[in-house]
Amino acid sequence: MKKVTSVIKGKNVITSIMLFCSLAIINTGGTSAFALDLIGSPVANLQQSQLQSAIEYSQSTMDMELVNGRWKRYVVGEDSEGGSFIDDFKVENFKANKISSYFGYSFTNNLEAFVRLGTTSSEFGDSIYAQSEEFESDGTPTIGGGLKVTLYDDFRLKFGGTVQANWANYEGQLTASDWAAPDFVSINIQEVQVALGASYKWTDHISVYGGPVYHFITGEFDDVFVTKDEDDGDLQIVEYNWDIESNSNFGGYIGTQVDLIRNLCLNFEYKLLGSSDAFGANVIWKY
Repeated sequence: MKKVTSVIKGKNVITSIMLFCSLAIINTGGTSAFALDLIGSPVANLQQSQLQSAIEYSQSTMDMELVNGRWKRYVVGEDSEGGSFIDDFKVENFKANKISSYFGYSFTNNLEAFVRLGTTSSEFGDSIYAQSEEFESDGTPTIGGGLKVTLYDDFRLKFGGTVQANWANYEGQLTASDWAAPDFVSINIQEVQVALGASYKWTDHISVYGGPVYHFITGEFDDVFVTKDEDDGDLQIVEYNWDIESNSNFGGYIGTQVDLIRNLCLNFEYKLLGSSDAFGANVIWKY
């Protein structure tokens, strides 16, 4: 009876998770997100002193709020001048693709740590100035890491949490067909995710997982362009600087893990954060 009761409770938990994520999608009508790292199973999945590695891919888009804007203007032979923007700006549909290597180690059966090293590319267009401008960044390095902990373990059903963070600096040119020269843009972003959730072993080879997640983004957006003064032809440099904020912090995630062979598995995951969404997958080796 105990085993049957445990399975029934597990199915109820999974049903609740599915319902949570479905309601989140319905309520927010998600359209966009950042290059969000995969959460994966929210619990520790390694035995003590066990290692694992993975190759990960994620694809996502995001709307970013640019706030606390400042500007400075430098002209050769003159004192610089500057000021602040009254209005905020917005980057819409910031698209990013990320490929990462993942390395994990378990200190105990219920606690594991991990790091990520990878590269990411991004693009957005016709967003800030509405002048058909386009931005593209290739081969940007990214680094991250975090912890997973198991809080409850009943064979097929586990409950736990994940805390992870990452950093990326996107650099590229912002161009438009009617601009004399491109702007040079640098986007520095730090991201933190805190997730709780359950993992349920549906069959001997398939597990499903999911739960709520809190997502926090901070960073800076720098835009620099160089022109010549219209009156005397002197070179002038104009710098725009904004702080980055995200307009969606709470959401949910859901995923599945498929055991291919012993110590080799495949994950698929979908994440929804307010007006943001992301998809990712990875291949994991345990040894």
